[in-house]
Amino acid sequence: MKPTATRVTREDLMNDFETAVGETEQLLKSVAGASQEQATALRTTIEERIADATARLARLRDDATDHAVATARATDRYVNDNPWQAVGIGTGAGALVGLLLGAWIARR
Repeated sequence: MKPTATRVTREDLMNDFETAVGETEQLLKSVAGASQEQATALRTTIEERIADATARLARLRDDATDHAVATARATDRYVNDNPWQAVGIGTGAGALVGLLLGAWIARR
């Protein structure tokens, strides 16, 4: 999954929710003075938008889960194929964190 595709999906999802909220506000304002048919039409539209946004959110969650699983599998394969390189990377990362923490503690 590409980050750009995720960003577009999130933006679209936010727009859908903003539209649903706006229509809900419109429904609440118009319920007192509107006819029953108008209120029912607004309610139906809002329900459709919320259902669509919920489905898109579920797809976004599924895509993120699939991406995380693929990344974890690729990492596992790399570590199994290159155990000493993985140990070296882990050691280097630990040393870097240790140096940064030591410098931070020394400043305090």
